[in-house]
Amino acid sequence: MFAKSNSVIASFKRTLVIGIWLSIFIIFIGLKCLMLVLLDQVGDLQSLTSKFGIVLVNLSFMKGFYTGFGCALIVVGITMIIRNALLLKNGEKYRKAEINYLDERNRFIRSTTLNSASYVFLIALAFAIVISGMFDSVVFVTLLGTFSVYLIILLMSYLICRAKY
Repeated sequence: MFAKSNSVIASFKRTLVIGIWLSIFIIFIGLKCLMLVLLDQVGDLQSLTSKFGIVLVNLSFMKGFYTGFGCALIVVGITMIIRNALLLKNGEKYRKAEINYLDERNRFIRSTTLNSASYVFLIALAFAIVISGMFDSVVFVTLLGTFSVYLIILLMSYLICRAKY
């Protein structure tokens, strides 16, 4: 049985505070996406980025994506900040959220969900690598790089969790 201790309670508060800081970071990324579009509208973004050795390709095509993605990140970040701040201020909602966070069944479901999604993603990515290799070498190399980075992140996570627990 999972005993509730001060360190676990502090860990839930810390999780909410970390969530607020991550939300601020998400908002910052969203603003950066919107700034790319705005800089292209206002001035000559290509000449500005070329000074740093960056060549933007397909920016006219990507403007819609950057606008939508940036706005979505800002909305999600603001929503997460408001949610976490309300949880920290409201004692009753905080206790309900804490119980939900500490519940062993919910933890098991979250863990199983992430494990299952990870396996499905790895299998789908490996399949996509095999198929893309037959048609386009650029897509093949990109997917292979994604696969490699994912495996490195998975290995680092495993080593950290193994050392921690």
